[in-house]
Amino acid sequence: MRIYTTEDNYSHFGVKDEDQVVYAEAMGKITDHTFKVESRKQAKINGYHVDERLLDGISFIFTVNDDGTLSVETPKSAQDYMDGLNQEKWLKLALGKAKKIDFFEGLDGLEDINLIMTDGFYNFE
Repeated sequence: MRIYTTEDNYSHFGVKDEDQVVYAEAMGKITDHTFKVESRKQAKINGYHVDERLLDGISFIFTVNDDGTLSVETPKSAQDYMDGLNQEKWLKLALGKAKKIDFFEGLDGLEDINLIMTDGFYNFE
């Protein structure tokens, strides 16, 4: 199941600041300061941020779609668990949280991807 926003002003995911250079170096992803993060269309949060106990460890994957909407879904690996819950309720709640939080994680493991409003468009940076 995938839920979409009604707004269509989302642009992309990215990284907000230079702290990511330090993080990338510490994780061994780079050895010099040439680190650059490309814009991306997907990011995730741990379900802990949606409901502390019930969804802890379940990823919610957010996608900025070509039409500017933001959608959310859970990975197929979590489908059996989510089938036992009201998926629509939790996906809608996760989508609402996405507009309020500023700590997403890239699908590549890079942390601290943020949602920022720029020139009328939401950007995950």
